[in-house]
Amino acid sequence: WKGREIKETFIAPRNPLEETIADMWREVLKIDQVGIYDNFFALGGSSLLGVQIVNRLRQRFQVELPLIKLFEEPTIAGIGECITEFSTDLTSEEREEIEF
Repeated sequence: WKGREIKETFIAPRNPLEETIADMWREVLKIDQVGIYDNFFALGGSSLLGVQIVNRLRQRFQVELPLIKLFEEPTIAGIGECITEFSTDLTSEEREEIEF
C-alpha cells in the first residue's frame, strides 16, 4: 500500500460513531481496514479527500466541522471526540436527530 502506515496494534472502532467514521474513511481511501488511531494522511489521505470526509461528516452528523480539524485530529478517535464535544452543545432534540 502506497506509504500506508498502520499502528503496530490495530484497534477497531469501539462504538457506532467510530464505526460510521471508519466506514467513511474506508470508502474514501479505498482501503479494507482502518484502526481508530491510524492517521488519515498516513493512510493516503489528502486535503481533497479530507474535504470529502468533512462533507460526509457534516451531512451525517449535522456538525460544522472545519477541514482544519482533520489536520489537528487526523484519527477516527480524534474526530469522534470532536463530534461528541460538539453534540454536548446541542439540544436533546437535535442530539436525537443525529442518531449516534
